Amino acid sequence: MRTLLITNSYDATSDILINELGAASFIRLNFDLPRDWSITLTPTDLNISSIHGSFNSDDISKCIWRKPFISKPDDVSFCEKFTQEEWKYTLYEIALLMQDQGKLYMNFPFADYEVGKLKQQRHAEHFFKLSKATVYANAKPVTNEPTIAKSLSGQTLSDGRVLYTTEVTSKELSEDIWYIQDLIKARFDLTVVYFYGEIFTFRLDRSKISGLDWRKDQFEIVKEWDKVSLGHEFEACIEGFMNKMGLVYGRLDFLQPDADDEPVFLEVNKNGQWAWLDPDKNNGLFTAMCKIYNPIEK
Repeated sequence: MRTLLITNSYDATSDILINELGAASFIRLNFDLPRDWSITLTPTDLNISSIHGSFNSDDISKCIWRKPFISKPDDVSFCEKFTQEEWKYTLYEIALLMQDQGKLYMNFPFADYEVGKLKQQRHAEHFFKLSKATVYANAKPVTNEPTIAKSLSGQTLSDGRVLYTTEVTSKELSEDIWYIQDLIKARFDLTVVYFYGEIFTFRLDRSKISGLDWRKDQFEIVKEWDKVSLGHEFEACIEGFMNKMGLVYGRLDFLQPDADDEPVFLEVNKNGQWAWLDPDKNNGLFTAMCKIYNPIEK
């Protein structure tokens, strides 16, 4: 039996899992490398073959939708926009077949659209203190107080750069589309990995990073995140919120003004990376995740 990973060739988390569990545990469909496999898909069956072997639906025990659409594909198959969109639709159809066969694990592929950031805010207020958010489309924030500008979609800019969390005032912004959140002064970043009821919480002292957004220094600070416990009440709020959102997996981001202060909710990433939080594979997160991805584990 194998786990079908629908992802891209840049997915380091999949690389780590395949190295740990062995290539024989996985079939890896990379969106940016559509010619790696020959596929025949019917309403009831999937047949897939390459130099790595030939498989059908009966050989797949799990399917996990990772992050297929990360970068603009360079493969020559994508010279035509039509081909790219047809391949994308095919991957969705494969995931839907796996779902109907009871094999789709983690979140549904359309979770990014079904659990948008403002929807998160509407429901999170029943569980957490919030950094409130507003979307301005062809408009500018009306306050001159410092706020935070972030990406609503999570997409990179046309030149490949990432729009990191940035402190701004309204006079610095053009009339465009902006996702704005309250500026929260905090000593700690807090990130919570939730999956199928298991909760792993990590905290980062913000003095260890160079700016507002820890992602700029992500690879330099992987060992600066401390595994912490914030108690049953906080974990119950995590569980309640995720159930309300209909999510079985997510990495939730918070700010914490000080060690004993109530965390302030920012957002949940429905398919967030997690492997960097257990770089030495010794705090339990990596082991627990391997059970989810292992095709023979239930």
